[in-house]
Formats: sequence, C-alpha cells, structure tokens
Amino acid sequence: MSRRTAPRAVVLVLVLLSLAVLLPVLGPAPADRAAAADARQFQPGNIISDDLFYDGRAMTAPEVQVFLDQKGAACRTGADGTPCLKVYRQDTEDKPADQYCQGYRAAWQESAADIIAKVGQSCGISQRVLMVILQKEQSLVTNTGSSLYARRYREAMGFACPDTAPCNPAYNGFFNQVYSGARQYRVYQLNATRYAHRAGTTVNVRFHPDAACGTSPVYIQNQATAGLYNYTPYQPNAAALAAGYKVGDGCSAYGNRNFWLYYTDWFGTTQSPGGGEVARRYAALGGEGGVLGAPRSAIGCGLRDGGCFQDYAYGAIHWSPATGARVTRGWIADRWWTAGREGGELGYPTSDEQPTPRGDGVYQTFQRGSVYVSPAGARVVKGWVFDRWTALGREQSVLGFPTSEETGVAGGVTQSFQRGVISSSAGTGAHAVWGWVLDKWTALGREGGVLGFPTSDEVATAAGAYNTFAGGAVYSTAQTGAHAVVGWIGQRWIAAGAGSAAVGYPVGDEQRAPDGVGAVSEFSNGLIVSSARTGAHDLVGPIAAKWTALGGVRSFLGYPTADPQPVAGGSVSAFQSGSVYRAPGAAQAFEVHGWIGQKWADAGGPGGALGWPTSDERPAADGAGVLQDYTGGVVYSSVRTGARVVLGPIAAKWTALGGAGAWIGAPVSDQLGMPDRRGAASVFASGAAIYWSPGTGAFEVHGWIRQLYSSLNGEQSFLGYPTSDETPVAGTQAVVGTFQGGRIYSSAATGAREVHGAILDTYLAQGGPAGALGLPTSNEYAVPEGRAGDFEHGRIVCNTTTGTLTVTTH
Repeated sequence: MSRRTAPRAVVLVLVLLSLAVLLPVLGPAPADRAAAADARQFQPGNIISDDLFYDGRAMTAPEVQVFLDQKGAACRTGADGTPCLKVYRQDTEDKPADQYCQGYRAAWQESAADIIAKVGQSCGISQRVLMVILQKEQSLVTNTGSSLYARRYREAMGFACPDTAPCNPAYNGFFNQVYSGARQYRVYQLNATRYAHRAGTTVNVRFHPDAACGTSPVYIQNQATAGLYNYTPYQPNAAALAAGYKVGDGCSAYGNRNFWLYYTDWFGTTQSPGGGEVARRYAALGGEGGVLGAPRSAIGCGLRDGGCFQDYAYGAIHWSPATGARVTRGWIADRWWTAGREGGELGYPTSDEQPTPRGDGVYQTFQRGSVYVSPAGARVVKGWVFDRWTALGREQSVLGFPTSEETGVAGGVTQSFQRGVISSSAGTGAHAVWGWVLDKWTALGREGGVLGFPTSDEVATAAGAYNTFAGGAVYSTAQTGAHAVVGWIGQRWIAAGAGSAAVGYPVGDEQRAPDGVGAVSEFSNGLIVSSARTGAHDLVGPIAAKWTALGGVRSFLGYPTADPQPVAGGSVSAFQSGSVYRAPGAAQAFEVHGWIGQKWADAGGPGGALGWPTSDERPAADGAGVLQDYTGGVVYSSVRTGARVVLGPIAAKWTALGGAGAWIGAPVSDQLGMPDRRGAASVFASGAAIYWSPGTGAFEVHGWIRQLYSSLNGEQSFLGYPTSDETPVAGTQAVVGTFQGGRIYSSAATGAREVHGAILDTYLAQGGPAGALGLPTSNEYAVPEGRAGDFEHGRIVCNTTTGTLTVTTH
C-alpha cells in the first residue's frame, strides 16, 4: 500500500499557491518540540528498532493521556468545533480477534488515549509509534485552531489513502483509522514475503513518487523499517534531511523523515540495542547461509525484561539487556520452548550451545538453569539441583547426565541422573545420592519413606561411604552392603560423628530389641540401642561386647541411658541398673552395679583407691554375698555386712587366706586408716583383722592373740604392727604372733601372753617355748627390782637399775 505523502501536497500547493502558503500546511516546528533530533543521523535501513516499534505495552492509557495533555497544552478547538486530540472521545465498536490483533472490546465515549492504548496492546504496536504516525500524517497531537478540522480525524492514520486516489471511506473515523493502521503493520510483519520491502534484503527505495527523482539501494535491517516503507514507500533525500522539519527540494519526501524526527524528539532514540544486536549476531553467523538459515519472522521486541528475538529456519536468536544475543537451536531450543522460553522457568539464554568438556554432549546455560543434551535426551537442570550438580562436577561427576526433568515430591523436588539422583528441599538443601546407598534409600521409599530427604552428599570413609538423611543415614561397604539407620538410632549415629563415630558403621539394619520394646542396630565397633524411655545411645567396642554377653536389654543392666563418656582415660556407659567401664587400652570391659557400684563410686570410682574393675560382680565363696575385683582391691557386699572395701596388700592377703569362703570370713568394715597415718587394717567376720604398714607388709591377727593385741592398744602399743600371721609353735599346742615390738603366744592352757623387750630376748635365748621355761603364763609386769615375766616352768626378772636379767626355773 502506498501513502499520500508530504511531497505530493507540496507539489499541488506550489502549483496553486505560493510557498508562503505552503509552509503552514506542512506545519512549522511546534513550539513544544525541541530541535534535538539531527536528521543527518537518520538511517534509511534502520528507521526504528523492532523492539521499540512492536512494544504493545510501551504506554498505558493514563500515560498516553498525560502525553497528549502536555503536547496539546496550547490546543484550541477548531473553527468547525473539532476537538483537540487530548479531549477527543467517541463510541467504539467490537473488533474480532484474528492472527494480527487480539480484537477490541467496544465502549461508550472512549478517549483518544484509551483508544491508542488499547489498540497498541491488541495489535502489538507501540503507543508511541501510533502517536507519532498520527502526528506525521495529520499533526493531530499538536494541531490547533483553524488548522484543526474534522477531516484530520477521518483520515487520522492516512490508512487506505493512496497517493493517486481519495481515501477509502470504509476506513474513515479516528477509531477505524488507528485500529486498521496498527493492524496493517502486523500484516506487513506476518506476511513479510508478500511485500516489496522486506527485512534482511537490499531494496532500491524511491526518494519521491516521481520516478524521475531516482532511488538508492537500502539494506533493510529489520521488520519495523520494512513496514514503514511498505506504508510510505519513500526515503528522504539529502535535501529533506538537511532541512530538518522544513521543506527540502522538489524530490524530497517527508513521511519517514518526520516519523524519525518526531519519535526522536518526543521519546528519544529510535534504536534499542536489542534488535540491532540480534541482526548483528545473525549476520556474524553467516545470515541465510549460516547455521540458522533464513528468517522465519521479523525481529520482534517487547519481550520480558525488554528482550528481542528472531526465529530462523534452524533456530532463534534471543537478546536481553542482561544476557546479550544468544542462539538457541535443536533439542535445546525445543526444550527451552516447552519450558516457556524467556518467560518460563529458565529465563533468557546466557550462552550459546557448547560441547561438554569430554565431547559426549552439549549444553546451554540460561538465567535460572541449563539444558543438557546427551543420549538420554534434552533435560533442564536448574535451581538448587543445578547448583549441587555443578559443585559435584556436572556430567563429569559420578552422576553423569540428567535422565529426567526435575520432579516435584512432597516437600521438595528430585531429579534423576545416569548414576544417581539429586534431591532437594527448603529444609535440607540439595544433595546427591548414588550407588548402593541410593538402592537402599529407594527400597525404603526415598523422600516419602522413613529416611526423608538427604542432608548430605555421599561421604567417603576408609571402609565405605554414607549419606545422612532427615530421618537417619545409609552406610555401605563392599563387605556389608548398604544398611540404614533411622529414627533415634540414625540421629544418634549422626550426632556421634556418622562415618567417624567411635561405634563404626552399620553392618545390619535396625532390629527390634529382644524385649519387644526398643530397637538395636549393630555397627562395626559396637551397637546403638534405643527405646522411647531411654532414648538412643551407642555402646562402643568392649563395652558393647560386655553388655551383649550379659544378655543385652534382658540383662539386669537394661537399656543404656547415656552416651559413652570419657573417664580417667577410659570410658563408661550408663544403663538403667548399672554401668559398664573400660579401662584405658583394656581389651575387656566390666559391669558395675548395685551396692558395690555405689561403694566404688563413693570411693572415687576409677580415679579413687580402688581403680578400675577387673571383673564383673560375682558370688562370694561364702554363699552370702558378692564381690568384685578392682586394680586396687576388692569390694564385698552382703545383706548382713553391706558393701565393704578392701584395698591393696590387705586385699591380697585376704584373698591369699581364702577370702570370704575361708576361716577369715567376709570383711565387716571398710579398710581403716591407722592413727599414725601410715598403716591400715580391715576387720573380718571371723573377728580377725589384717594389718598393713609400709615397713611390715600385711598380716592377719585373730583369736586370743588379736584380743590381747587390741587390749594393749594394737599397733599404737609397744608391740607395733604384726610382722607375721599367727603360726603354730613347734612341739606345743600354742600359736604365736610376731610384732614389731614383741610376740604374743597363745594356748588353751596359758591363754594369750605377750613377751617383749629384754625379757623376750632372754626368753628366746633360753630356747623359747621349747626351752626349760615353756610358754609364758603372764604378760610382763612390774616388780620391785624392775620388770618380770612368768612362764610355765620359771620366771625372768629384769633389774631396770642394773640391767641384770635373772632366770629362775622350777
């Protein structure tokens, strides 16, 4: 379609009127228009970019109204009553939607601003462009007074007004003109090959309707420029450009020049970088002879975030200010389209298609993810899943290429890869699971199962590998396979260090405890045991072995009630009815419980005098009590005696004498410290006592000898500590106990009698009990001369003045 142009009007006026009359018809530069546009910058091949021209949401109706108010601020109603554009209103009619416009909903007395805004949105033509066309065709935006008359509205866009004939009255009227004109530009765009001026081609464009004015070749860079030439098929010559808004020469045409001048002065540059960038990128790729082939659409703009695009036989180029011009093609382009292109989940491409480092696939990055192509197909990877996959090494990682799209699961998403999956939730983040761990997790229901979402990637250990999950963990080794620890047991294992936990790694799945109450999981170096009442606690190494040997949850110990604790270089695990201790470096652990356990704890536990247990509690030989051995002694307990501590050499002596099952009996006191703070003693059920001192060692004292010894004040007396056990006297029915300061002899005939000092020395020199004197029959006593001692067959007197000892026999 050709347009009636300013040059035709100029020719007619020159024939009929003088140039002075002509200038008002052409219209002087309006006072509101700053002379900013330099017509010498006019580019005949790119009058305006596609993204600006085809931006149907460039302005809202209120924004258009403000613009019309500003530009028509000085407007006065025409002499025939024609209103200014800023206040123009008319009833509109319905227009059906078609392939070019989305139709129009009629309304009563719509303003020009409403009509311009709605038509622009329906047909995808910028409201700025429509107002510029109204201005360059009829000066409607700024016209006023006597030059404002009804015909300007009837032929507002110059649509269906050929240069060689009157306008078609079927398209008269402001609304019809705006809608039909806007729609025509879409017709040009969508049927580009039907018209002489086409984007991407070089066309000899005329300067004037008069063919004698000539042509020049113009490479038409975009569809918007092609549409303007199809609507008004002339380019300005040098004289027109040099004149600005004024008249050039007889071969000057002004329609497209004035479009460019008005748009530039009113709205700024006609060039958005997007359309040009798309065109330049296409040219750099070889144009029609390149990888993309021939265009299948004009360059379109007004996409999300100010983007532009053009479709080609074998792909597309998309541009946005943030991402630049990028090519999409093949499977990646197909997948991106199904994802909603730039308005979808991925956004704009941020790279072109690239081969993977190993050359086994291709990929393309987008603002919010990537598309990867492999023998498994084209798959989107995005968000947290993409970030995790990237951190692991993408397709070069253990996971390989994606084999599915991201799939929603309750609480999150999951995506499958060639050798594993990545699962993600807001609470856990994104983590990868593969191999035997994946198989086990799958068998347990994955995210919807007892384990829930993974909370770690696979962690390698010396023995195998594991993943932690919201509800536990899965550990695998080549020897044991994959086993899950879940619930409280799983939480405890993770809290204990998971793969570095002292209890080791799981070697079996969780089992119900034999009592049917709790649960038990076996690990490479112990157990984790759980119940609702006690919680979950680990038992490590020998402690676990001891608890198991004692009967586990069915033993007197019951369930563990605390995690292992370090103590004095060793460790302890507490149970419902006792504890199990392991000394530093010991291969075995021993239980401690009841009165003995309490007694040991009161004595300082492993840091006290008793030290570490070296046996479990066991029945005592007396059948009445129990006892337990420790590195520093023994604890005996019975209902009659309570719990009693026997330490060190005294404990050894007691044991050597046969312990509780022997004549000496069970201890009836704790070991007592002596007043000298050097020695100690323990008393036993037989009445015997065992005394110890550093200088003498441990020896027992019992019977009549102990009675006499005690009556003399024991170790605090002149006798001091015993230096032997009670022993028989050869050739007699007597026994003797030796002490540091003397002896006590005892027989049924003589009773228990002490002998000490010089009298003892003389007695022994006379042969002792086997000599002439026989057994002592008295303790040493005072006489006038000094001291004396009686014997069965005599007497020894010590003169303390002269030191003389006198022995008499009878």
